[in-house]
Parts: sequence; structure tokens; C-alpha cells
Amino acid sequence: MVISPHFVLPHIGKTGGDAIKQIISELGIMDISTSEIGESNKHRKVFPDKNQDLVLSFRRLPARVLSLYYHHKLATTTFPNMEMLKKDAAEFILKHDVSETDLVRYLRNGELRPKYCVRSDNLRSDLEVMLSEYYSLTDEQRATIVSQETKEMNEYDHGIFSHFTQSQLAQLYDKSPVWSEIESQFYGNLLTE
Repeated sequence: MVISPHFVLPHIGKTGGDAIKQIISELGIMDISTSEIGESNKHRKVFPDKNQDLVLSFRRLPARVLSLYYHHKLATTTFPNMEMLKKDAAEFILKHDVSETDLVRYLRNGELRPKYCVRSDNLRSDLEVMLSEYYSLTDEQRATIVSQETKEMNEYDHGIFSHFTQSQLAQLYDKSPVWSEIESQFYGNLLTE
């Protein structure tokens, strides 16, 4: 998580939170604190006070659930056949996805909404825009945001449409109305539109 006098940015798993913390920690902004990558409390609930905005690390729902699925599958089991793993991904995800629960707990059970979302697929630009609202960034800090190396993505087929049919995407979004609302707000649409 990232906390400053101006905002709270909780770490929702598989949405770019570690990369955000890694970049912010290199900027040298004294009043921003970050949990260390790998800390057991990095996913702890934290809510903004009346003087802080809520900022979320965020990702399109299908991309987030695929990343979470492969993170757990590849970390716990050896799969010699990636096609077999891919074949049951959508079915497993539709049955077991808890993205809505994960998100709502950071929104004080649905009461809060974010002022900003740092989208994982536009992370550096969104992060720079968001931080610029609260801090006067130097040219050096802006360069750090653009150039700071972050961890590599897991290797799997990231193609949403090679895993999900349009019907399955609709089911996934239907199960996650708050996630869908925020995704529509910050991306302009859902992948079913």
C-alpha cells in the first residue's frame, strides 16, 4: 500500500501495486510511505481520512482474473501442457472469482469510490498524472516514473479473447457490478461493449 497526506492507495492484488510502490519508492517524496514489496501486510485494508483521496491500482477485470489464475496455477503446480491450463481457465474463473469481494473491501464495503485509478496497462502515465495532482514533480522524478524498471510479467497467453467468449465475459462482469462500474468510469467501457 501507499499512503501520503493527500491520498491512500491500497494494494489490490494483480493490479500493478508492486510496480507502483517500486516506482514511488524511487522518487524520494518524503511524505509518501510504501509497504515493502513482499510484506505480508501489503494487501491490508486502509481507508482515506477526510483529508485524503482514495486512489486505486486497477486493471480490467478479465486481465486481473487471468493474472490471478495463472499466478496461482503456475506458482503451485507444474503444467507441462499450457493448452490444458488455458482450457479450463474461464470455467474455473467464472466459478471461483472473488474480484468483487477483493475490491469492495477496499471501498469500505462499497461506500467509497476512487478519485483516481492507476491502470496497470497505462501505469506510468496514470501514475505521473495522479502524483502531479498532489506534488510538483521535478523533471528527474518524471524521468524516473518513465524509466524505472519493474518486475517482469508472468509468462502466459495474456489474450483475453483466447480465454473467454463474449458470453463468459458478460457473466464475469455481471458477477462484479462494482468492479464493472469503476472499470467503465476509468476505461470508458467494458470489454463486452
